[in-house]
Amino acid sequence: MAWILGYLRVEWAEYDRVMSLAPRAGDANLVDQSDPQLGHLLWTYEQLSSRIVEWAPSCIPELLQTRAYAERALDKIMMQDDRRDMDLLSRQVRRQALDVGDRRYMFLIGDQALPGMDDPHDEQVEHLGAAAQLKHVTVRIVPSTETALRSIGAFALFEDRTDPIAVKLRHHHCNTYLTDRKMLSRYHATARDLLRRAFDESASTSALSTPALIRATP
Repeated sequence: MAWILGYLRVEWAEYDRVMSLAPRAGDANLVDQSDPQLGHLLWTYEQLSSRIVEWAPSCIPELLQTRAYAERALDKIMMQDDRRDMDLLSRQVRRQALDVGDRRYMFLIGDQALPGMDDPHDEQVEHLGAAAQLKHVTVRIVPSTETALRSIGAFALFEDRTDPIAVKLRHHHCNTYLTDRKMLSRYHATARDLLRRAFDESASTSALSTPALIRATP
């Protein structure tokens, strides 16, 4: 663990925090009770992954949000200004890591998450379309007509090659990270099912350009 953290060149504070969790490495699941806006373990898992699959049924994934969208989302959460600023900075750093292209990203977005057509949201639609053009990023839209998927909450699946290593479930006050093999297999299968039910790349591109029309389609 120490070698990996050294290779990633993490800050000393983060190094100490992760090493303090090392004795719990054998735990099947872990609730990270640190400030969820700081994303300690989230950053670590993202850096360890060769591919990240994220299912976002009702909002745009953080890594694909414009600053304006992120600010509106954070305005709905009661937090101090310094925490809010740190959250925005954390998202910016994570987005820069995405832009580097060291790993693949698969974003499965529910059509209910697609924004409206006012000016700030139009910027978000264009931002999604631009991200989808990156070679290492795939954006697929999942229609809300797939009723079987409505009960599946948001999650992020971290993979090393083709093997899942962890699943993140986001809660209001904390993130839950699952590493139990049975749970990983279940979420891995769920991600494949979501991909099968999603629009293909061409239809997803159309959905990003005309979100209101897609949402209105029965």
